[in-house]
Amino acid sequence: MFGIASVVVFYFICRKLGGKGTALLSAFLLVFENFYFIYSGLAMLDVFSIAFMLCSFLFFLDERYILSGATLAAAGLCKLPGLFGILVILGYWAWDRKRADFRKVGLLVFSSVLVFLLLMPIMDFVATDQWFSPVSRVHDMLVRAGSLKYSQFPPEVRAAMGMSYPWDWILHTGGEWLGSGWASDARVVCLKYTPMFFVLIVPSVLYMAYEAIAKRKRWAVFGLLWFGATYVLWIPIELVTDRAMYAFYFLPAVGAVCMAMACGIQRIWQMSNRTKEGAMRRLLRGLVLSCLVLYAGSFLLYSTLFIFV
Repeated sequence: MFGIASVVVFYFICRKLGGKGTALLSAFLLVFENFYFIYSGLAMLDVFSIAFMLCSFLFFLDERYILSGATLAAAGLCKLPGLFGILVILGYWAWDRKRADFRKVGLLVFSSVLVFLLLMPIMDFVATDQWFSPVSRVHDMLVRAGSLKYSQFPPEVRAAMGMSYPWDWILHTGGEWLGSGWASDARVVCLKYTPMFFVLIVPSVLYMAYEAIAKRKRWAVFGLLWFGATYVLWIPIELVTDRAMYAFYFLPAVGAVCMAMACGIQRIWQMSNRTKEGAMRRLLRGLVLSCLVLYAGSFLLYSTLFIFV
């Protein structure tokens, strides 16, 4: 349910930033992205955190700052990295130079801190029937997270637990096992990304960076901040702390890549509209349509939809 809700919210984010055509194509790419599809159906915290983070982005773009702060706090309460969304919001606000909105953005930050500190003890009490200080709880979580060092595990354990360096996640498609537990013999290894998505990750990010730096496009600036805050940030964190990480840490950045990919595909389609009738126009349009068909087809071929049948 939260995975489906994320796609809907993602559509409206892309519509705010790039228009209806970009939104439709971006949502299509996200729906048929195997990595996102798999983890939306697993009993993990990430899908909930991402859903609330996306809501925070949408409320921010809609200038509903209190709701943006509250949903950002909810993202952090589901999983602390959800709070990285504040870097996207503040970075985009600084780039947009809406100094008149200083108080409103301050209200967003204040509401996120207030909701986070108020709700955490309540959620802890519901779960444990005990009251805890939210400050001590956050400190405890950070200490525990920092104690899981990558170097303390031998290679075979890292492989079994799915540990990886951040820069590994876009260098190979890898594989993820799905089963009933670590001791299960019924493990199913599936491809991590939809193949075409994997191939286009780096070109899409480079295109997004070009559009953000050279042309200062709104969607590109927001998407680049999104990708940087939710994925690239893990690289210096890993280098400094030796924190053990996993492939699914890339999950929050999938939406940014889908949006960049959609804008690139839409750019090619627009080029075909400006091209005179003839072989070149047919070639460009055929290329776009073929890519979309192959994208959806490869998802159906490599996803878990038919593995368990």
